[in-house]
Amino acid sequence: MRSGLIKTRREIIRQISQITRLRRGQLSEQYYQKENAQGQQSRQGPYFVWQAWVKGKKRSVRVKKDNVEQVRKDMEAYKQYRQLCEKLADVTEQLALQEPTPDSKKNSTKSARPSAKNLPDS
Repeated sequence: MRSGLIKTRREIIRQISQITRLRRGQLSEQYYQKENAQGQQSRQGPYFVWQAWVKGKKRSVRVKKDNVEQVRKDMEAYKQYRQLCEKLADVTEQLALQEPTPDSKKNSTKSARPSAKNLPDS
């Protein structure tokens, strides 16, 4: 079973190493309402904005229409990356649980605290 987990772990690491682009966050479509000279409202857009939290700050970047598909692929790659990292953690934890630890022996020494039966009478 251990060799199967090691193979699985190696395969997950290989898959992670194949991811060359990724992006966290989300892609939003934005529209603007504009009033023309006759007072009529017209809707313009969509304009695409990629938004993400980077080092505790919200970051927003306008994305050209030509790049929207690539940004979507990058965000999907990030989801795949997160799933693979979760699998890697699970497999690595299973491997760790199969290894004996140096402190795993039972403590066979008796407690140094005296029992109530052995206390001197006062």
